[in-house]
Amino acid sequence: MRMSPEEVEAVADLARMNLDPGQLERMRSDLGEILESMKALDDADVADVKPLFNPAETDANVTRRDEVVESGIAEQFLASAPKREGDFVVVPRFVGDEEEKDA
Repeated sequence: MRMSPEEVEAVADLARMNLDPGQLERMRSDLGEILESMKALDDADVADVKPLFNPAETDANVTRRDEVVESGIAEQFLASAPKREGDFVVVPRFVGDEEEKDA
């Protein structure tokens, strides 16, 4: 299915694209190929397919309960820190005056 040059220009205007004539022709060709590939969906047998209004309604993405579990990763991280104070890693100051950085 080929789009007319006017249709391609209208799409380009909607997308706020300024295309020169060569780009418009390439876009016309690309959009034509996309529309042709979409025509393949016309041949799909969907008679027995239930309409899907919300992807969350499927059983394909079953989620687990959101439960807090202790993984121990925080303590492993803190144990590898060069310097720490309690549950915090101490790092050199890097924001502020030059004088403050030297302190």
